[in-house]
Amino acid sequence: MCLQKGHAFCSDLGTDFATWSNQTPLPRPESFKESWEHFKRALELLYLKDIEEARSLLERYPGMAEREWFDIHAQNSGEWRRKALKKSAPAFTGSLDPNKDFSKYLNTILARDNYRCRYCSHTVLPRKTLLAMHTSLGEDVFPLGLKNSEMSGFYLVLCATLDHVVPHSLGGRTDEQNLVTSCWPCNYGKMNYTLEQIGLEDPRTRAPLPLELPIEILSVVSNAR
Repeated sequence: MCLQKGHAFCSDLGTDFATWSNQTPLPRPESFKESWEHFKRALELLYLKDIEEARSLLERYPGMAEREWFDIHAQNSGEWRRKALKKSAPAFTGSLDPNKDFSKYLNTILARDNYRCRYCSHTVLPRKTLLAMHTSLGEDVFPLGLKNSEMSGFYLVLCATLDHVVPHSLGGRTDEQNLVTSCWPCNYGKMNYTLEQIGLEDPRTRAPLPLELPIEILSVVSNAR
């Protein structure tokens, strides 16, 4: 639920369209760069099976700011953009793809896109990796509750998913041409709007960035036991 309901605009986006990103619904705060570096180190420690040191590190950097940003701003950014730009959804009279489930494409597309969100370019992690961190580090250090307020902020901002660039509800196909890797903030922020409705460029026109971390670190699940 948007915690800024009743406001005239999103304080993170601001009211000046000229300052808005045309690549991602809402850029991550610069302050997150430091905590991301610590999180990457925790992943490396898990890969090395140094669970106690990884726990100690994430106890100092629990991702609370990430959780607050996702909950208050990121997941609703597309709605704020659409309201401000006043773009209506295009008329659609075609047929929907009977398959909306992208699960069979997930691993292929994550690899194709080098585990980077095609909107904001941030590295994302497979859900199984994040679940393995939860198992290894414990609920107190890496919580995964049923509500956003009960989950690690790192899970909320790093979990990998796929996005239909052309929304499925407007005839977008569930195939490798229309699906791109996305983080939760960009996926939730984009919602089921078209790129034009929220003022974004087509992410498929930009080549995926290189892998930021070795694949064995991104898939630390096999070593985090």
